[in-house]
Amino acid sequence: MLWTGRIDPERGPAMYAAWGGTERSARRRVWGIRQRKLGRASTIAMTCANPSDCVLFEHMQRSNSGAKMKGKPKTLLHRIAIATAKRKTSGKLTDEKVARILDGEQSTRSLARELDVSQATVHAVRSRDRWRNYRATPFSGLDAANDSGRRRA
Repeated sequence: MLWTGRIDPERGPAMYAAWGGTERSARRRVWGIRQRKLGRASTIAMTCANPSDCVLFEHMQRSNSGAKMKGKPKTLLHRIAIATAKRKTSGKLTDEKVARILDGEQSTRSLARELDVSQATVHAVRSRDRWRNYRATPFSGLDAANDSGRRRA
């Protein structure tokens, strides 16, 4: 069954809901009549050959909004959000402590005692395995590369 009304470019077939005074998805309305109301995280995927304007219930399949992103690489903003959340909830390190580890000339053992972290953590930060700076620009590594080239010359 093809929808002859307005088609929203992002959501597909849309209908005006007089009881709410707003525009609603026609597919969600059909799904609600035939099954039950969908949650906010649920979406409707169409399995037919004409998914842009089809509203036939037999062609509808319920899916999660995260299913579209499954298997795809995470964006830089997503990686920043994940790293920040992990640091806030489970980490002892702060930006200041990491700067001190990277700039410090002290031994691994003394820094570990002073900052109340393990020696393995200090070593991992120094070798850039534990703490990644996602806020760095793409050009921040060029300074180090230029410095090493100058030393050779």
